[in-house]
Amino acid sequence: MAIVFFDTHKVFTELKPAGFSEAQAEVLLDLQKAMVNHIVEQVRHQYYELDTMPPNVI
Repeated sequence: MAIVFFDTHKVFTELKPAGFSEAQAEVLLDLQKAMVNHIVEQVRHQYYELDTMPPNVI
């Protein structure tokens, strides 16, 4: 599985001064992490399908 580095602490520390509560910032970061993981899995699945196709199909 691909590893994606995302500095959640930096985002968290920038959201709080912008008016987000700690709970709001945590929810937003959890949603962003889930979204990134979903996209990575979609891309990984697409590459797997391309890698397993017979050469004359591509």
